[in-house]
Amino acid sequence: MAKKKMTGGYTLLLVTLLSSMGVSLAAYGDVVDFGMSKWVNAQKNGYFNPKLEIRTIPFTNGRMGIFAKEIVEEDEVIAHIPWSLIIGTDEEEDEDDDDTDGILDCGTVRNLANELKLGEKSDYAPYINYLLAQREGQIPSTWSEKGKELLMNVLGGNRGLPPSSAVDMLEVEWVEECKGDPTDPIAVKAAELVFSKNDVGLMVPLYDLIQHRNGEYTNTKTIVKVGKYHKTVASRPLNPGEQLYMTYDLCEDCDEEAVEQGYGTSEIFRDHGIIEEYPQRWTFQPALKIAEDDEGNMSSQSVEPPLTFNVEEKEDG
Repeated sequence: MAKKKMTGGYTLLLVTLLSSMGVSLAAYGDVVDFGMSKWVNAQKNGYFNPKLEIRTIPFTNGRMGIFAKEIVEEDEVIAHIPWSLIIGTDEEEDEDDDDTDGILDCGTVRNLANELKLGEKSDYAPYINYLLAQREGQIPSTWSEKGKELLMNVLGGNRGLPPSSAVDMLEVEWVEECKGDPTDPIAVKAAELVFSKNDVGLMVPLYDLIQHRNGEYTNTKTIVKVGKYHKTVASRPLNPGEQLYMTYDLCEDCDEEAVEQGYGTSEIFRDHGIIEEYPQRWTFQPALKIAEDDEGNMSSQSVEPPLTFNVEEKEDG
């Protein structure tokens, strides 16, 4: 009898079962990463460093990460993903999206939604199976109505604690800015995935398995050559057992203006669904002064500059 190919659903079930049993997934190869690393390595100019392994992160309910098995030198390539494996925006769609004021790449969402609907028939099948297996509701914008209400109560409503637009960011970006269909569950899932996992508007296989952490823990950097490749390298030497980290907000290509205006821990929670580990940066916006001009136009102005607190991890003792 021919051996049946394991689909994304069965793979997720096995990964979840093994994780719940406390079994190390490192020896299960394709099961852990849905065959992505083998798929990448099989492509022309595709590469995932064999000194690395993908396995579950302790105490994270099965979340996966990339770890060094051996010493990785500074500037050594972590992954080289050819452009043919990356899901992004077509040139025509990119021109259409120039008319929007949002931060979500609408064309990438639409292209990803099409691939998600193809499933196993997609040219990106290993990556698509991995994305389809990601549970919905990872960012506050996709929580249940009761969950959103509870969060807003904790934050003190629209005038309370940060982040702004805590539970409606995806609706603003996908439905209002991109004119997306809120009744299409696959398109909404695609929007959530792109919003929380993209890099410069691109969906890159293996890349989002590198988790976020700032400070001395950040140990990777990316190099993107449009139309050619997306490459991740070690920004410093890595020791065996060390987890790979990147940064959502303090990278060379990150939005400096957003960071200056207070983008930090609370916004990372809103956009990526995680409370980042230390170090953290919390910014609280002061009260706003509302003013109306002679023509009846309303405007707001901060009474005082934002208050930013940097929270570091305290060593034992």
